Amino acid sequence: MTSAHAADPVIHLDFDGSLANSGSNGVQAEAVAPGSRGETPADIGYAEGRFGQAAAFDGEAVLRLPIQLDKEKYGQSTFTGWIYTDEDWDAEAPMIGNGSHLWINIWGRDVQMRCGKHCLVRHSGLASVPPERWVFIAGVWNTAENTATLYLDQRVARSNELDVTSLPQASEDLWLGVRDGSNMSVAKGMRFDDFRFYDQALSASQIAAIRAGETNP
Repeated sequence: MTSAHAADPVIHLDFDGSLANSGSNGVQAEAVAPGSRGETPADIGYAEGRFGQAAAFDGEAVLRLPIQLDKEKYGQSTFTGWIYTDEDWDAEAPMIGNGSHLWINIWGRDVQMRCGKHCLVRHSGLASVPPERWVFIAGVWNTAENTATLYLDQRVARSNELDVTSLPQASEDLWLGVRDGSNMSVAKGMRFDDFRFYDQALSASQIAAIRAGETNP
């Protein structure tokens, strides 16, 4: 069950010229070099965003948040964010990854969400993530109802059965723009804006409110 209004997000990065986290957890995002496992600092750039400024990924830096979002404590959770890809972008890069259930990936123009060891929820087709346009993406993992639901702009949401028991424990970090601390599938030619993580499985109406820009969905 979700309340009439969502609690404050655990993590909220608006990327308005900094990596400040206004979420309730307060964990600080760090820009690090891909493949360094978080040990080599790097610089993230900023560009025009969906709201104010956005984090601009050029392949030289990814973002690490030192927080373990394990599947037991965070089995009911929601990620929302905006993504923008350059005109010639045609690669693979995760928006988020924690080595376990919290994984949303952009593959070419498809959007994929993990729901089990061999299970994905996806929106496919060239129009899924059109170039040079801001696209809203949200994922809801709900272990209470065993569902994983992927939202993409105003399309009909897609769901699949969620099986977190088949997945490993989460890593000690949450990553943005890369699958984990490796140098595989690094975001390049992409911008992220208004990243939010909630420790609730938000409803469709709450997701729509966030997309509409409401601060208290």
